[in-house]
Amino acid sequence: MGGSREGIAGRTDSPHSVKSVLHAVDVLDALHASPRPLGVSDLARRTGLSKSTVHKILVTLRSRRLVEQDPGTARWRIGWRLYEFGAGLTGDSDLARCARLSLDQLAEETGETALLGVLADDEVLYLDKSDAHGPVPMVTRPGRRSPLHSSASGKVLLAFAEHTVVDRVLGGRLVQRTPRTVTDPERLLAMLERVRDEQFAKAEGENEVALTSVSVPVHGPGGRVLGAMTVAGPSARFGAARIRRFTRCLRAAAAATTELLCPDPVPPARATEPA
Repeated sequence: MGGSREGIAGRTDSPHSVKSVLHAVDVLDALHASPRPLGVSDLARRTGLSKSTVHKILVTLRSRRLVEQDPGTARWRIGWRLYEFGAGLTGDSDLARCARLSLDQLAEETGETALLGVLADDEVLYLDKSDAHGPVPMVTRPGRRSPLHSSASGKVLLAFAEHTVVDRVLGGRLVQRTPRTVTDPERLLAMLERVRDEQFAKAEGENEVALTSVSVPVHGPGGRVLGAMTVAGPSARFGAARIRRFTRCLRAAAAATTELLCPDPVPPARATEPA
């Protein structure tokens, strides 16, 4: 094969990769990223593949129940078998299993969406969420990803990540997702230092306009940060007093998760109240 190529998700593929498999994954990536089913032409445009190649891939994936076709519109969507794969992966995660009850309690106590995220491929990967019974549920769902520099979950995960990860992320392309997104590496480094000191992070309209999130670390064995627990919702509902209350709720939920994860107690990290 020739040199490596840049995938649609910004990944560089190995020169030893199997192209047909990479093309199939590109099609699945495009379907997963879309909020609605897609036709062959849409998929061809999004992946850079020919329509005949996309069609062959879809037919092959359908034979293994990895994609489904709507008989009315002839458009394609992710199949339930991929959901089964994902559910099995989440079920095997000690972190997700131990956090499940805490997420539900957190959503009930705050009236907002509660999220559990981990660091994966220099992004936040959301393993699980619990929605409050409010009028504006969040569209984020398990399996979705967010940038590290613009979300509260991401700031927590980046603050406690290895130095090589921090250097790679801050030295890369920092997308200006909203007018409030911080993209200056020096400012971000200062923010991460504060997150480590205060043991919480917030993002106010930085990842999505009019959306605020507050996040705390979830510690595992040896005090290592395994994930981030987050409350998120419309910024209009996130005044200073509520952010302080949400942070206390988050810390209690994260501590309960840590207690289930660790047979031995983890010394509590020093934490301060949000301003």
